[in-house]
This record gives sequence, structure tokens and C-alpha cells, in this order.
Amino acid sequence: MLKEQMIAKSEKYIDLIYNDPFIQGIVNGNLDPKAVCHYLQADYAYLNKFADIYALCMAKADNVTDKRFFIGQLSMILNEELEGQEGPHQVLAAYTGKPYSSIVADSKWYPSADHYIKHMSYNINEHGIAGALSAMGPCPWVYHEVAKKINAEHHLADTHPFKKWVDFYADDSTEDLMGNFFRMIEHYSQNISEATKAIFVDNFVKSCQHERRFFQMAVTQEDWED
Repeated sequence: MLKEQMIAKSEKYIDLIYNDPFIQGIVNGNLDPKAVCHYLQADYAYLNKFADIYALCMAKADNVTDKRFFIGQLSMILNEELEGQEGPHQVLAAYTGKPYSSIVADSKWYPSADHYIKHMSYNINEHGIAGALSAMGPCPWVYHEVAKKINAEHHLADTHPFKKWVDFYADDSTEDLMGNFFRMIEHYSQNISEATKAIFVDNFVKSCQHERRFFQMAVTQEDWED
């Protein structure tokens, strides 16, 4: 199955991302506020585009169950992840001491985020739902696995500035989400060639690399050259 191939080739990125500066800053509670703001600006643009691709998947879905799944995920991104009072974006904004609205008002597609967004957009247009989900899957998967690893290796106090961020992504609901992702990748690739299925596995691996670069670009304050 594609799931096993995707995970086998991508598991190494969990440890790499966990040990990179951004997540270590989360763990230690000392992430540079400038990195947090950069991340929020990029992630605001990214998640809005992610929601757009969910909407395209919903329109292409061939059954009501899948349509309802995509509608539910749209709601989760827009109402919980981005705007929820105790959602991850609000937690990060509170750490900086700046209003969330003022941070994301300067939202940008920085180079690494731009590449990642276009990777997903290409795949929904070129390969439909299976292609899109193969490129989108590492977003929830990486966050969930990294958050679980943080909780397994550390006991974050209730006063830790990023505990709610970690708890949001460690929530068991992501297991069901990923189950649906992998189920639909298989379903919508039934009549697709083995060569194209190999592209889907490669999409998943590439998106894990994009996830790593996304965190790192916040640390380095990546921007376009003049």
C-alpha cells in the first residue's frame, strides 16, 4: 500500500525536524519572537491556500462521506487552527506579545513557503485528489508525529508557553485524519499507473522536506532578494 511506502521513506524527517532549531525552541520555550512572527506570516498564507485545495478536493470527491470530510477540515483550519482562541496560531501570537491580526497583516509567501504551496497546487490540478493528498499529507502528519515526540520525551508544565501548541497537534484526532488521507489516496488512485503512484510517494517525501524548510525559513528569516 502507498501508506507504508510513504511513511517508510519519510520517518527520518521526524527526528530531523524535531532536532532542528525551530522545534527545539518550542521544546525549550525560548524560540525567537521574530522567528515566531515570520512563521505565522508564512503559515497564515499557507493554511489559507491549504483550505482552498481542500475545497477543490471536496468538489472533485465522488461520494458524500469524502465531501463531508473535506468540509470538516475546512472548518477546522479556518475556525480552530487559524482563529481559535486557544488554537496554535493564537498561542504563538501570545508568546510574541503582539496582536495576531497585526502579525498576519504582513503575511507573505516567502520562497520556501511559495515552493511548498505550488507543489500542492500543481498536484491537485495534475493528479486530482490522490495527488493533492499525497502532497498535503505531511503537513498534519509531521506536526502530529513531532508533537507526540515532544510529549514522549518531555513533560511540559501547564505554564510552558508552547504547551497548548504541542497539545493541539498531538491530539489523537489526527490519527483519524491521516487514516482518511491514506484511505482516499488509495481510493482515488485505483485506476492510476504504477509510475504515477510512485510520483505520489515522492510527493509525500518532498513535502516532508518542504515542512523542514518551512520551519527553518522562520529561524533564518528567509525572504526574497531585492
